Amino acid sequence: YFKGALRKYATELGLDANELMNRYNNLQTPEQTEESTEATPPQKIDTPKKKRMVKSKVAIHGTGKNFSFTRLLSIFIIILLVAALLYTAIRLLSERQPPPVDPAPTTGEENNEVENEREVEPEVEEPEPLALTVTRDPNTEDVRFIVANADEITAELSFSNACWIKVIADGTEALSQTFRRNQGEEVTASEEMTIRPGNPPAFSLKINGQEVDLPETIHPYTLTITRNNE
Repeated sequence: YFKGALRKYATELGLDANELMNRYNNLQTPEQTEESTEATPPQKIDTPKKKRMVKSKVAIHGTGKNFSFTRLLSIFIIILLVAALLYTAIRLLSERQPPPVDPAPTTGEENNEVENEREVEPEVEEPEPLALTVTRDPNTEDVRFIVANADEITAELSFSNACWIKVIADGTEALSQTFRRNQGEEVTASEEMTIRPGNPPAFSLKINGQEVDLPETIHPYTLTITRNNE
């Protein structure tokens, strides 16, 4: 077990493990000293002197063993101190680094709210189209009608009896003929239209789908329809 520990710590310190093990194996134990003493040839000395020499050799070898063991013990203690310092440094570094924070799990309701916010877009309110109006111009005594909020002028002519009529649309003659009872015609214009009935009591008119009141007269007259562009 001690040899394994020496080899491991020698490797950690960058030392030559084999050399360290050889030095350790070369250390002589008290048993090896006694064997080497018995194997030496007898010397011509008296018994008391021989005993003193053996004791001195044992003392010398014992001193060397104690010295080597003390040195190895010192190395072992140093290794333990270095390992303790490394462990402490690693622990301090790990404590300084904040642990990773996992994002809080979102619930199903929160996911639905996020999806609803993405799906719901602000509605752009479109302005309501202005209502089409047909009014008689009060600023003139002539029969004049103004059509507002329309793309064009549409005149529906109908007759309860025979009547000649002439229609000019945007400066061009669009109609000029005599109609019989229960006949009718439709004429369109972009900006302006004039109508002249020959038999006004037999003539009725709708402008852009709205029926208008006409003068109660038996004499022919000219009716004007103008589209308001504002």
